[in-house]
Amino acid sequence: GDRQRQAAKRLDQLQSDVTETLKTRPDDATTEAQLLQDVSDAMREEATAERMRETARQIQQNNVGAAAENQQQLLKQLQELKDTFENRRETDTAALIKKIKKEEEQLPTLKEQQQELLKKVQQAENIADPEQRQAELKKLKQEQKQLQDEVEKLSRRLRRLQIRRGRESTARAAQRQQKAAEQLDQDDPIAAAEQAQEALDDLEQAQRELAEQRREAEERLAQEQLEKIADQLRAMIPRQQGVIDETQR
Repeated sequence: GDRQRQAAKRLDQLQSDVTETLKTRPDDATTEAQLLQDVSDAMREEATAERMRETARQIQQNNVGAAAENQQQLLKQLQELKDTFENRRETDTAALIKKIKKEEEQLPTLKEQQQELLKKVQQAENIADPEQRQAELKKLKQEQKQLQDEVEKLSRRLRRLQIRRGRESTARAAQRQQKAAEQLDQDDPIAAAEQAQEALDDLEQAQRELAEQRREAEERLAQEQLEKIADQLRAMIPRQQGVIDETQR
């Protein structure tokens, strides 16, 4: 009975810690905060700690049958809490991989558009007619601004989705694209071409960084799945041993 009461106290403390943590993050919409909320809700709804105290009273009153039944329910509840953590972690990793892939798919098109724009800027340097040159530079400036907007949107999505890799590179690319547009407006295609090339380099780096983070997440997901299988196998061994011992009696 004493051991069961001590377990109830530890669970009460855990629930209190989770509740206090959530109070410090009232507007937190991250998956970690949602996970804490799910666990807190489950402990409150299932009244796990109270069931532990009830079991302790039943043991003290020598009501072994009811206590044993409660202990089985407690074991099930604790296992479900554990599964909440483990399954959410695996789900989060799989979701992260999907998000990274979706954003990663945007970069080849953005790179291709920046490469094509760079060629046009370089060709504009050789336009002899002033009016034709000015008209072309004005057109290229608008194209560069539009592409800058797309890259900025990508960078914001990476930040919002908490995809840490590629955010700085895409933000830097957008800044260089802005400078390229400004230099086109100032009739300086040579300087604009340099900035356009730097922006292209940044986009290529962002693609490498996203691919690296995706590979790391894929490896982590595989490891989590292996650990889950290993836990299941470890749990089966004592149960099977119990069946053997029961059979041999």
